Amino acid sequence: MNQTLKNKSVFFYNFINEIEDNYSNNKGKYFLYFGRLDREKGIKTLVEAFSKNQNTNLKIIGDGHLSEFVIKNKTENVDYLGYKNWNEIQKYLHNASFVIIPSECYENNPMTIIESYSMGKPVIGSSLGGIPEIIKDGETGFTFESKNVLQLSKLLEVADQIDEESYRQMSKNSIRFAKENFSSDIYYQKLLDVYKSVIK
Repeated sequence: MNQTLKNKSVFFYNFINEIEDNYSNNKGKYFLYFGRLDREKGIKTLVEAFSKNQNTNLKIIGDGHLSEFVIKNKTENVDYLGYKNWNEIQKYLHNASFVIIPSECYENNPMTIIESYSMGKPVIGSSLGGIPEIIKDGETGFTFESKNVLQLSKLLEVADQIDEESYRQMSKNSIRFAKENFSSDIYYQKLLDVYKSVIK
């Protein structure tokens, strides 16, 4: 293989077709998790963190192997909503403050972050895989050490106490990041540029 070609690589984010222009940047009254309820997604860490911080509220959307665990171990500040379709999830996203991604597996570019940013919602995520490359600490959300219940619990307090003006700025940063990195137009143009460079 030609050494010049061998060393060339291009990084692509996943993309989303719709990024909201009329998004709500008001701080919601609850945190939100949506996705599979499985061990590698950090569900046990999530539930335990909220059991230690019952001044904050969490809504969980999804199903999976740990659905029964959530039902049996959730505290009064945790609301388990079960499976919802995307249209229903969007309604909860509109009224959430932060989305939480407590993954304990290596995820390169989680669609949950893309979907959250596209609606102006900042994200709290574990510092594994590609997550810390997408979440800009203090700008578009916060990161914490994976499986670290205490650190996540303390971070919930920090996020919950953010004033409205600071939150609106984080929301604006999130939607800006989405428009600059996750739009389908940018993705297609970048892909086209790659094809053109290869053809040349």
